[in-house]
Amino acid sequence: MLQNVEKCKNFLSTLIKLAQSQPAETVRNVRELIQGLIDAKVEPQTFTEKLQVELKSSPQPYLVPFLKVKCFYI
Repeated sequence: MLQNVEKCKNFLSTLIKLAQSQPAETVRNVRELIQGLIDAKVEPQTFTEKLQVELKSSPQPYLVPFLKVKCFYI
């Protein structure tokens, strides 16, 4: 379980670092999405979809399962 927490923490930290190369509004939105995920106010599927829009990235089919196993349901 501790290993899952560490993987989730590393992923979210990397995500924030990636976002920091974007405009300030994007950084703020990504941080809010992450906080929503941590607070269980945002489901992994919704998080992934909104993150994709914010970062203008392509779909990541393995992200939702990763979040469910490593982050969301720990």
